[in-house]
Amino acid sequence: MMKGTRNIGRAILVLALVGAVGFSAIACKTDADGNGGDNGNGNGGNGNGPGGGGNGSGGFIYYDDGNGGWIFAGPGFGFTGSLVIPDEHEGKPVTAIWDQACTINRLTTVTIGKNVTSIGDSAFYGSDLTSVTIPNSVTSIGGDAFRDNNLTSVTIGANVNIANNSMGAYGTAFRTLYNNNGKLAGTYTYSGGSWARQD
Repeated sequence: MMKGTRNIGRAILVLALVGAVGFSAIACKTDADGNGGDNGNGNGGNGNGPGGGGNGSGGFIYYDDGNGGWIFAGPGFGFTGSLVIPDEHEGKPVTAIWDQACTINRLTTVTIGKNVTSIGDSAFYGSDLTSVTIPNSVTSIGGDAFRDNNLTSVTIGANVNIANNSMGAYGTAFRTLYNNNGKLAGTYTYSGGSWARQD
């Protein structure tokens, strides 16, 4: 009797595990051919996304921003080199870059779409960027967004709210200069131990 009970218990456990694994696989799926994931109506592909649901395209991950646009949530594991974050995805604007979107990626260049208004915390933490162009649409850059990069050239629009520790190895000095200059748009370069705005 005890043996039969144990066998039933094991069968229930196996079924539970299979069900859990199956659910996870469906919730996080993205199509390899870039036609979008099966989780378009979920609550975020990895459980951490904002409301709306994940959508995969060519390995890239997007979340619905709830206002007719997309949040770029990352290029996926193993992506390195040059990254282009598009202006639009499936006919809707890409309006934000999610927290830690590219933290695990060793990017050498990044092009940020013209509709992005915010760059999340740690979005490009630990990449190999030496320069970046922040489009005029961006109004805020989160903490640690470009931390542990060696940025020596930043092109940026006016009146951007830049969080502490957000702009790389020399970022504190850049943020101070940008703020002290009245948050003027322009290209700022680092040389000889200091930042300067190029006229």
